[in-house]
Amino acid sequence: MKVGSTLRPLRKDNYLIVGSGGGVHNLYRNKWLPMVRYCDNFAQDTPPEAWALEFRQSVEDVMTHNSGPDLRRAVTRLMKHPQYRDAHGTDDHFMSAMFVAGAAGDEEDRGSKGVLGAETWELTNM
Repeated sequence: MKVGSTLRPLRKDNYLIVGSGGGVHNLYRNKWLPMVRYCDNFAQDTPPEAWALEFRQSVEDVMTHNSGPDLRRAVTRLMKHPQYRDAHGTDDHFMSAMFVAGAAGDEEDRGSKGVLGAETWELTNM
């Protein structure tokens, strides 16, 4: 959160701050066989599993229904979500969400909510 807060002033200089990571990114829980079989990491024999879809929905809900300091608190609470550890075997791929919340979670950001603009699934659960 502090990293994002430190980057926040760059927004006033018209810098775009992009958080790139994964709402669901646990390499241990992916399905690797379709990638091996088809040489395509987007090839999926089955849809994502329920735990992945549930956590993904929670991330979208937090990002689109919270703003300002509420966004910072809500993103932090996601790390206590029952499916968090299933969704993230390690914390590094979730940290970009923390950086974004820090950069966009100031009191003057209240009322500015996020929008899900694009989404992909690969290796079934990522």
